[in-house]
Amino acid sequence: MMKNTPQDTYDTDRTRNRNLESPDSLFQRKRIVRNILAALFITLFLWHPCVSQETAENRWSYSLGLGMANVPTYLGDNDYQVILFPNFRVSYSDRIFASLLEGIGFHAVKGNSWSYGPIIKYQASRYKYGSITSKVEVERTKVLNNLEDVAFTVEPGVFFQYSNKLIHTKLEIRQGIGGHNGFIGELKSEYRSIFRLFGRSIFYAIGPQLKIADTDFNSAFFGIDQKQALETDLGIYEPKFGVLSYGLNGTLMVPLRRKFSMIAFAGYNRLGNVATESDLIIEYGSVNQSAFGLILNYTF
Repeated sequence: MMKNTPQDTYDTDRTRNRNLESPDSLFQRKRIVRNILAALFITLFLWHPCVSQETAENRWSYSLGLGMANVPTYLGDNDYQVILFPNFRVSYSDRIFASLLEGIGFHAVKGNSWSYGPIIKYQASRYKYGSITSKVEVERTKVLNNLEDVAFTVEPGVFFQYSNKLIHTKLEIRQGIGGHNGFIGELKSEYRSIFRLFGRSIFYAIGPQLKIADTDFNSAFFGIDQKQALETDLGIYEPKFGVLSYGLNGTLMVPLRRKFSMIAFAGYNRLGNVATESDLIIEYGSVNQSAFGLILNYTF
């Protein structure tokens, strides 16, 4: 029988220590990752490239509108509600953009077909009665009543974008501040083109989307602790890092009279493994999430 050498013992102990890594060590690692992300965000945000004198290509543009959408009451719900929301977009040339749906971003470094820079988005609150307190069924309200609210979350981060004439691909890495306090990764690719109908040029885009999230985000929206399990009929669940959702989204923009346009959007996303194992989704929700709506826009 072969005996373990001192080196074998050292390797075994090192592996055991790595598998039994303390919560403090994990917290330190996560804090380091967040600090790196924050430093990159601040560096890109403060880095201002030389902007040429304002021309027809380099100028501010504005649009304002009103939208209506049919969306799940909260992330993972199988009950839907109609919501109204303001829509706005401000942009400077192809450098700066700000809108309710896209967030606020700045192309700090830009090449012929690629760019990257800082971005800020948000995650809407989830209250005990759903995202909007009305139109939530009594049975589902009782379940959420015993779960914690998830406050409004600001999500600063960075984006990396590649575009050519037809394909537009964007990767976003964001860190929540307040609310879920979690990490979000989002990859979206679209095929963009134009077709003519009744003498009008109609823009359309369609493509897949993938989102991943860490333990903090998933615990906020899908986790069930011991106290919550005792107060509900849901089982204890501690979700880990994993796929949040994946699906397909599309947009259609139709020009109307003068400066008005109509934007139609629709999407289907399937929740990933971190949600499918939560009793909140199994008993009261759905892994199939869809949304569609219309926006009436006016461009100044």
